[in-house]
Amino acid sequence: MRRATCPKTGVRPPKPKIRDKKGRKVTPLTVFPGDGRNILFDTSWPWLLTGKIITSDNDTGSGVLIGDRLVLTARHVLPWNSISTGNWWMKFTPHYFDGTEPFGSSFVSDARHYGTDDSEFNLSHDYAVLRLFEPLGHQLGYIGTTSFDDDWRNLNVWSNIGYPFDVGGGERPAVQNFQPMEDDYEDDNGQTLETEASLNHGNSGGPFFAWFENGTQVRACGVASGEVSFNSDVDNSVSGGDNLVNIVDWARANWPL
Repeated sequence: MRRATCPKTGVRPPKPKIRDKKGRKVTPLTVFPGDGRNILFDTSWPWLLTGKIITSDNDTGSGVLIGDRLVLTARHVLPWNSISTGNWWMKFTPHYFDGTEPFGSSFVSDARHYGTDDSEFNLSHDYAVLRLFEPLGHQLGYIGTTSFDDDWRNLNVWSNIGYPFDVGGGERPAVQNFQPMEDDYEDDNGQTLETEASLNHGNSGGPFFAWFENGTQVRACGVASGEVSFNSDVDNSVSGGDNLVNIVDWARANWPL
């Protein structure tokens, strides 16, 4: 794994309740001093792979292509109110920018996540895989996934992309580079990762990724989830772990082209 490269940027002009493994409620995301987010203009690979998600609950989030028809996002981005009525939809647009769809878009046909029988789910499993009607990744490409290794703590190698409301009004992708994970907490085969990367509403589901294999592969270690208190220290959390990798592997095996 190596330090992230920099993309082209510009100057920035009722759901299920998430709980951590100790049962504490998780609150929305936090922006920290020294905010390093910028508007993302780069449309080369892999920067164009993160997109905006809109849902039938009139809500938005972020996601990233991890297969020809597959998108990784946060579980809490799913339109739970609409799902409860049996009539829901989600739409994914890679590199959505000011209302435009430069690389097309697709509605979602299926969604898969952990903990289907709980209404309050653990932070370490706040991720879902979506199946698209259109194989956007066939032309645009996609990234891989990985569990977080303890040896990677405090390495300034992770990039994050999402659609925060306070940067570009949720209408433009925002990127931040060279972000560390300060710590990680295991919960069964899931992980909660601690970071002081700045996140806000609309960032949920956006990937944290780095370069591996001498810079030839890009893999996400998790997705933006919520704010949580780690040992009385307030940070943002990223949900990942072996189960994230497993659910992506499941989708690739069971939702083929």
